[in-house]
Amino acid sequence: MNNLYNWHDEQMVKHEMQEVNRAVEQARLLKDAGISQQSWLLRSVLALRNLLNTRRKVSKDRPSLEHQSY
Repeated sequence: MNNLYNWHDEQMVKHEMQEVNRAVEQARLLKDAGISQQSWLLRSVLALRNLLNTRRKVSKDRPSLEHQSY
């Protein structure tokens, strides 16, 4: 059952990362087009992306909590 929880957490992080990557790409395109300067919003999105990357790494490194037989 624990594998299901890990899978769900991984899928949620993956989905969040996709959303953040879309926002960063949109901001990059606006900047490349000269429409937008790097704003507080872009800096916030980049910080959120870094936070989610760190969370994903920690999640992968965390040992499984599966029941061990003795």
